[in-house]
Amino acid sequence: MPHIDDLTLMMYGDNELSAEEAARVEDHLAHCFHCRQSWEQMAGEQRLLAETVFAADTSQPPLELDSLTAAQIEGIAILHRRHRRRLLWRAVLGTSALLAVAAGYLIFWQSVWFHWVSSAWNSWTSRFFWGSALWLKDNAGDLFDVPGAYVVALPLPLLLLIGLLLLVNIRFHPFPPSRLRNREVD
Repeated sequence: MPHIDDLTLMMYGDNELSAEEAARVEDHLAHCFHCRQSWEQMAGEQRLLAETVFAADTSQPPLELDSLTAAQIEGIAILHRRHRRRLLWRAVLGTSALLAVAAGYLIFWQSVWFHWVSSAWNSWTSRFFWGSALWLKDNAGDLFDVPGAYVVALPLPLLLLIGLLLLVNIRFHPFPPSRLRNREVD
């Protein structure tokens, strides 16, 4: 029988051969000095590998950062927290500003809204505005009939909203100065 190749010996050492193939390899190793010597060398290497690599302590050493790196990481974390908090406050202030403008508009200029809604409702209920092809010509004037005193008040909520948004953007700087700017690097 010819000598056993290294791949077959490795498979024999890892118990990957079938029972009859393993029996043939054992029989050959009992009679062939050269193959037995190769097998003993390979088995010794496997034991050495198991003792040194697999039996070693595989726990990771503790990660220790120098003080400047830790300060930079902390500074970045602070900036992210501030940014997240700033976005939350902007959303809250923007939503509350919109609600305040809408509430103020509906409360203080209710007569304008009532006038517009009542004109539309009266046109709807009295003449079924889909019944006439000339409904828009006849009734559009009633829908947009705004008293002269309220014409000045109509753009006021928009101006108030723009003012609040400017105030929010002036109060909260989009890019605050970094705490790490004046630090010295060793």
